[in-house]
Amino acid sequence: MESMGGAMERIASLLKRLRRSLPPTASSSNEGPADHPRRPPDEASAALGVQLGLAFGDAVLRCASSALDEPTGNAAAGSRSTDQRDVEALRITGFDIVDALCDAARSSSPSVSFGFCQGIIDAFTSSASDAAAKTALLIVLPWWSLWLGQCDQAISNALSRGYAGCTYRLAALKYHDVVTTSDIEESTTSLLADAYAALESDADQRCLTRECIGVAFGNMMHGHDGDEGSRLSRITITYLSELVAPCVLLSIGTSSGGINRTLFWTAIMREFNLFVLSTPRKYCEDAIAQFIPWLTHILHLATLRIPSQHRHGTMTGTDETFAMLLQLCELICHISPTVELAGERSLASTMGTAYNMILGEILQNFSGLGYSLAPVVSQLCNSLCRESTGSTKVSDATIFRLGLLALNEPDEKEAQRILQALYAIIEKGLFDCSSFILCGTLRALGSIFFPSAICNSVATKLQELANRNERNLSLMQLQEKDSLDLSVDHIVCLFGARSKILLMSKLVAPTSCYDARSTSPYEQACELLLASSLLTTNANISGTQSFSFLRRVIEKWAYLGVRALPLATACIRASAARGDSDTVVSALQFLCSETAKDPICAQNVWSMVSEFTSPTSPSVVRAACIRLFVPLCKSNRKLYGRIRDTLGHAVASADTTIRIAAVATLCDLAEADLIRDVSEVISWLQNKLGDGEGTVVHCAIMSLHYLILEGELDFSKVVKVLSKALVDVDDISAILCLPPTVVEALVILFGDGAVGAEEDSEKESDDDESDISPQVETAVRALFDLATSMSKHISRVTDVSMEQDLSIMKEDAARILQAIYVSLSRYKIDRLGFDSDTIRSMVARSSSEFREEPSDLECEQDEHYSSLQRIVMDGLVQRMQATCEYPEKDQELIELACNILAFEEDALGPSLWMKRARSTPSDSKEMENPRKVSKLVLKALPPPSLLESQYRENPRTATAIARMYCLHVETASSSPATPPDDVMELLAEVSCDVKNDSSDPLFKALSAGAWVEAMNSVWSSIVNFSDDFSSDAVTRVVQELCEWRHSMDQHDNALVALGAFVFAIPDRYQGTDLSNIADETCNTILEVYDSHKFAEPDAAAFALGFVGKRYARSMNLDLVRGIMGRLEGIHSFSGCYGLAMIAQVFSSSLDSMSKTDHSGKAACAIVGTISSILMSKFHSCMRKPNPRVLNLIACLKTGSGDDLDLTKSMLEVPQTDLIVEDNLRVQMKGILISLAVALPALRHLDNDLLAAACSLAAKCPWGVGKGYVLGSAYKLQLNLPLEEMRDLYSECVDAVAGAESGAPYDDALFAAIAFEKFLPQDEKRSDEIMSSIRRVVDGNEFSPDVRAAATLAICTHFGSIPLLSGNSYLYANTKKSSLETAVTSLTNMLSDPNESRRCTDMAAVALGMFCRMKFPRKGVVFRPSKVTDPQTSDIPLARDSTLLRKLLDLIEEGLANSESDQRVSLLISCISRVPLPGDFSFLAKKSFNQVNTERGTGTINAAFLRLLIAQIEIERHSGSNRSEFISLSIYVAKRPPAEFWSLFESTGGAVNQFMAATSTFLLRWPSGIIDELLMNLWSISCFEISNRRSFQSAKSLLLSIAATLQCYNIEDQSTAKSGRCKKSSGLLSPVALKSIRRLLIVEVFPSLVHVMPKLSSTGNNDPTRTNDEKEEMQGNTWTSYFLCLEHIPPAVLYEDGFLPIGKKREDFDTTVTKVYCIAHLAGSKRGEYFGSRTATSREVLKANLWIARQTVSSLTVEQRTAIRISMFHLASSRSDPTSTPTDCLRDLILQSFESMLVNGLDSLALEQLAVQCGYVCRCAANVGPSMSRLFTKGKIQYYSAEAFSPNTVTSVMILFLRDLPTSLGSITTTLDVSGLVANRCLRVLKQVGRGGIPSNYELCNVAVNTLKQITTCCSDTESNSMQYTKFI
Repeated sequence: MESMGGAMERIASLLKRLRRSLPPTASSSNEGPADHPRRPPDEASAALGVQLGLAFGDAVLRCASSALDEPTGNAAAGSRSTDQRDVEALRITGFDIVDALCDAARSSSPSVSFGFCQGIIDAFTSSASDAAAKTALLIVLPWWSLWLGQCDQAISNALSRGYAGCTYRLAALKYHDVVTTSDIEESTTSLLADAYAALESDADQRCLTRECIGVAFGNMMHGHDGDEGSRLSRITITYLSELVAPCVLLSIGTSSGGINRTLFWTAIMREFNLFVLSTPRKYCEDAIAQFIPWLTHILHLATLRIPSQHRHGTMTGTDETFAMLLQLCELICHISPTVELAGERSLASTMGTAYNMILGEILQNFSGLGYSLAPVVSQLCNSLCRESTGSTKVSDATIFRLGLLALNEPDEKEAQRILQALYAIIEKGLFDCSSFILCGTLRALGSIFFPSAICNSVATKLQELANRNERNLSLMQLQEKDSLDLSVDHIVCLFGARSKILLMSKLVAPTSCYDARSTSPYEQACELLLASSLLTTNANISGTQSFSFLRRVIEKWAYLGVRALPLATACIRASAARGDSDTVVSALQFLCSETAKDPICAQNVWSMVSEFTSPTSPSVVRAACIRLFVPLCKSNRKLYGRIRDTLGHAVASADTTIRIAAVATLCDLAEADLIRDVSEVISWLQNKLGDGEGTVVHCAIMSLHYLILEGELDFSKVVKVLSKALVDVDDISAILCLPPTVVEALVILFGDGAVGAEEDSEKESDDDESDISPQVETAVRALFDLATSMSKHISRVTDVSMEQDLSIMKEDAARILQAIYVSLSRYKIDRLGFDSDTIRSMVARSSSEFREEPSDLECEQDEHYSSLQRIVMDGLVQRMQATCEYPEKDQELIELACNILAFEEDALGPSLWMKRARSTPSDSKEMENPRKVSKLVLKALPPPSLLESQYRENPRTATAIARMYCLHVETASSSPATPPDDVMELLAEVSCDVKNDSSDPLFKALSAGAWVEAMNSVWSSIVNFSDDFSSDAVTRVVQELCEWRHSMDQHDNALVALGAFVFAIPDRYQGTDLSNIADETCNTILEVYDSHKFAEPDAAAFALGFVGKRYARSMNLDLVRGIMGRLEGIHSFSGCYGLAMIAQVFSSSLDSMSKTDHSGKAACAIVGTISSILMSKFHSCMRKPNPRVLNLIACLKTGSGDDLDLTKSMLEVPQTDLIVEDNLRVQMKGILISLAVALPALRHLDNDLLAAACSLAAKCPWGVGKGYVLGSAYKLQLNLPLEEMRDLYSECVDAVAGAESGAPYDDALFAAIAFEKFLPQDEKRSDEIMSSIRRVVDGNEFSPDVRAAATLAICTHFGSIPLLSGNSYLYANTKKSSLETAVTSLTNMLSDPNESRRCTDMAAVALGMFCRMKFPRKGVVFRPSKVTDPQTSDIPLARDSTLLRKLLDLIEEGLANSESDQRVSLLISCISRVPLPGDFSFLAKKSFNQVNTERGTGTINAAFLRLLIAQIEIERHSGSNRSEFISLSIYVAKRPPAEFWSLFESTGGAVNQFMAATSTFLLRWPSGIIDELLMNLWSISCFEISNRRSFQSAKSLLLSIAATLQCYNIEDQSTAKSGRCKKSSGLLSPVALKSIRRLLIVEVFPSLVHVMPKLSSTGNNDPTRTNDEKEEMQGNTWTSYFLCLEHIPPAVLYEDGFLPIGKKREDFDTTVTKVYCIAHLAGSKRGEYFGSRTATSREVLKANLWIARQTVSSLTVEQRTAIRISMFHLASSRSDPTSTPTDCLRDLILQSFESMLVNGLDSLALEQLAVQCGYVCRCAANVGPSMSRLFTKGKIQYYSAEAFSPNTVTSVMILFLRDLPTSLGSITTTLDVSGLVANRCLRVLKQVGRGGIPSNYELCNVAVNTLKQITTCCSDTESNSMQYTKFI
């Protein structure tokens, strides 16, 4: 304490002494002036200040030491209290000292302040304890901040210097105590922030900063060797980053800020320069190594703000930044000698970095802003070249950017200086030329500036340097390695290897959809120089490829053609010198097509071309340039006059080559319709017709041909001219004497008569007949004669020796013949002299019945038409005899044949075919057509009026049902047709009386059949009432039926009627799709049932059964299973019968299906399930359970008998077990009736199961319904021996005859009737049957139920009833008398008041069914079990004398004689467009089934497949509908993949056509099997991908599905109905649409990801795939799939789990591929796929955020490559990225930084943000030069991860990261989130500073630098001003 007190006393003494030295005006005491001594000199004042400072510093050190050595316990508390008092005393004393210093400064004694500050620093420096010194500094520095705030201006410099010195000392003391410099930076930041906060004016802040700079460099001057010097340099940079950055970077746009920036920067330059000059070299080398890059980096950050200044509309900050640049360049040039003397490679590298930064990156920001950059470039390059060591080199990017500066410089003198500097660098060897593309850059610059008189010399030198360096590169034979270069800062860096040049040029070349108006001149110059560099490089690139990039650039910016003109000229000169003719031609075409569009260039191009076409030029050169007149004229029509005049002289040239070129050019001009006035050139052409050179004549004729096509000349006049000037066109021999090329041209011109004939017919449309002009007739006749001559000529020439004796070679004749086919096919057949009457009469005369003698005219017409046929047949025969190496040449002949066949089909119609009867053997005995019943027998049936009167007299359920049965008879017999409304009105009345008032299952089954009959009548009335069918009528019926629910008491009847109606209507009628209406109605019924709104379970079961029948008919098996589940829950007869109705539909459907395909197997399984359910209910009615029956039930459910003898097992079931209790007899009867309906379908599942079920039923007692089962099953399936059938019949009759009184043996009657039909005709026992029936009906001993059933048996005896067969008709052997007796008996029973109610009810129903038999529905009920395919002879033949007959004969002969597949397929192709009868499908099917034969049928199968497609697509058909062809298409589509491809061998074209025709098939295939068919077709496509390495079928299938969805989407039906879609014959049903969508989402997408994962990730590269295959995979197949997705509503994608992405358990490949899909969908439908542009942006945002959440450490290199490519796809998904909603863009930016805050740099958020911002700013102005914008203009987004190596993608990503700061700064300023972004960026940087960098992240350093620059571009003076500077 004593020592502390002494120190305080000493301070007080010195302070008192100081005050006494002040003059009286400055003293604070009241003493007079005499008491004050004389003021000491400055030295004394300084010494006094030093003493005072030492004393004060010593006192602070004592306090600091006391704090470090404080004791513990109570003593420690007292000590701390004392220390605090001492510190407080020192603080007060310090402020007193400052006051005294201010007084001294005001009295002109400022030196005492400097002495005081120096004394404090000396006291701290001389301290023996560093810890005490640090503690003392921490105590005094906060006071010092306050001193700065209260001091006067007079001592501010002194205090600022002292403050800087103390802070510097504190940093030096703390340096060894920390691992990193972050603590030093944080403490420095805090101290300087306090100091700046204490200062109120900019002047004080400037003073503090200036003094800090001085202190920093002063300490560096006194540094030491080794670590101390390095440490002081680093501390200095830390200071400067804290002091200068806020001034240099933040004060932008204000004058005061600008002054501060300039002064601060000048101070730095001055102090550092003094430091270098006054410090020994060995002490300043390290400082230079660290300080120069820092200065350069600071200036680079300042230039990043230039675009922001432009947006604010001020250039002040830019001027100041440029001034700073000049000062930095002066400094670098000044210290360069020091660096050279040092000779250290590290210093040379440091200076090289500075040179590259300034020349390559900083200067480009000033390009185009009006600054003179040439002096800066010259100064730096001269300084660089003065280095004798040459160790400092510039990069490739720097060289390229220097060339850009010259190219973008408007002043040629300035450009010359830049080029000279560039030349000096390269000449000096300071450029490491390691890239061919940069050699091209130098050569391009030389070529571009060569025409300039000012730059000519240096341009020549640059070209020489390029040649020399390129030779060196070729000698080096560089080993190309794909290695990652993290220093990539320019696009040129990616062109290093030859293999990448073409790829990079494709990626950066501007696409056609890019809007070039927003591109800055600097970027335009960059595009031009890149394209020019590619053009002039000698990297083994073809001329066409090298000019493609430059052509795109000139297309976008035509004014750049002036620059490209000398380049192309030089390229022509160089290519000609090395003999590269391809490049010469490409260059000339480029000049004439692209550069000539600019008016200035056009003049220069014409001058060059006219020079080449002058008479002094060589003929070859002259002719070649004449041929360029066409593209030249297309580019600039103003040159037409000059071109015309030049051609006029050339046409008259004596040189044959020149004449040929001139006339050929005229021909091309005529073809392009570029000849303005035909009269100017017609004389030239007419004169050339007599030229001795055949090629000239050929071109002249072709010119006339094109002029005729354009309507400039008349065909008839041209033919006249040809006859006079060339040859008489009537003289075929004269024509054949002409050269072959002339003959060919004449043949082509003769086809133009079709054009003239059409015009004549239009002009004479008012006349009844329009005559064909004589010239057209002459031309057609000449074509006929020439065709005959050429055919004979080809047939006659058999060897080469004979050809030499003929004027026309065989190849020439074949070519002429092909031209004849083309010309004839252009004519309509009726314009060739034929009409429909002629063809019809010719065909009639060819028949054997025609006996008249034809007239001469008719004979002439016949011969004329025969000649036309002969031309086609001769051509086909010749092609069939040839080797057919070129099948594409057959198309003209096929086209001509198709025209003739179409004409024959139009003229003859259905009579084109000769009908033949075709018999089909049958193994069924019941095949009599119901129409064969005589009319007399039909008259015996009851009339509808009888049933109507009965209904009117006694309306009840039975009479109402009878009325419904005869409803069809009323509507069918009425004339005119009954309107549907009248039928519905009558049915509404009848339906009200149908009630569920009977428990008899037989009666209930009949009531269900009545509903079906009634709804069939409604459908018939709809069809017959109007010729123009419309779905509106069906809709009205459905609406009216729905209204019944609310208007009638029995509302369940309305639902039953709805169900029956949807089953009655077909899915499609006359091209109108009715499935939509039916599906909606079915859904309504299901909703009512599921909501328990049915009043009666029976009605519910019937309605569900009808719905199930419709689903079964459409083979929609999933929905069928749902109906079965509901029906199984209804425990009544109606539930069983509903199941039976479904099985009944399958029984008929499976007749025409294969049991081996998926649908057939599934349908059979459903039949087995239904049978097992019914058999289970049967088992439940037995007296006791039986294991054998249970085994049968299990076998029915599985569909297999397990190799057991089930029939024998059923026969062993004890009969006692089958006894049915009385209370279960009605239930058992209902079950057996249902089994009778369902069991016949079992024959498709297993005949053994059917036999076992029948055997079990046969053991049941009579009276429980077994007769229904036996009659149904044996009648339909089992072919028993006649003797056994007799026994069965006798058993049934005996059972009825021997029945005890009242025994319920009514079912025996039905069985007896069924078995009796199978007996021979001579054994028929009709009378016996009727006797048995009468015995039961008239026997009062039988119960009413039995008698009622017997009453119904009367109907079954005379005809079929809908109960089992589904149709009602009389048997053909029915006798009228027997029928009349039966009808009379039933009528009497109905009117007998004493008869029981059940009998009268059944009599009424029986009469109704008898009435229904009068008009049976078309078709037979019982079909044969096997259908035999027709033979070839059964196929209908075409009429004689027709071309079709001849072609069919050749086809038949070819198929029979095993002709060449190629030849037969040619014939099949000819007839494919003719509507063929359906029987022709059997020929194709027969061919398809011959795949395993010895003869290869692949080509024939392909031809038949094309025929199948054409037949289905033909709208009109002759002789038959298209059902057979549709069935064949289903057959083909169901083939297993391996078998499918074996059908067509290696012919994939037909398969692709089949897949492409899927859009047509989908409209005609049943909705229920579309799912299965599409699944199989996709499996076929996947088989091709996996085994054949081709994607064509998959692409064709997907494109076809996309077209279908586009035209027939339910949500856009109006588009389809309006006719905008190609196929407007109908719309897809909802079921089909659902199947298609499910296929695309659930099946196609996963399989595509599996077989082609290269879109999402690149695992092991497949060496078997070529680059073309990879491009095809991405460009075709996936794009086709994306097109399909466009037409799937977004809601469906969410429902089926496709969206959202990134779900749990979703693998990486799947998710990334979905990102690609979202990218495509976001760009579809004008960006409104998801409903609106905002919603679409939200979906893209979700995908981007998923990418942002991915971490680098969790991804492989291949996965990172894939996800980066997906970023490009997402960013480019919309054509106008700038239209992204601001809220989405704001969320994207902020949430991306949130992801980085969570995962640090391990997140991909920064990369994703870089790409998104790059694309958003691609069309924005004032964002600065950007290399990544080149990629946004190109088409990198069109490629997949497979197209790039990982290093290439990473290098591209580096460019986007480097451009992110400027683009993000521009965006955040617009969004007003700059402060938020900078703040979050600082937090991320702070996290990175704490070790948050992943070890496997290759771009971590680039990312860190990007984040630092983002803080610069996004910060402002109000926020984050001091926080971010430490990271710079």
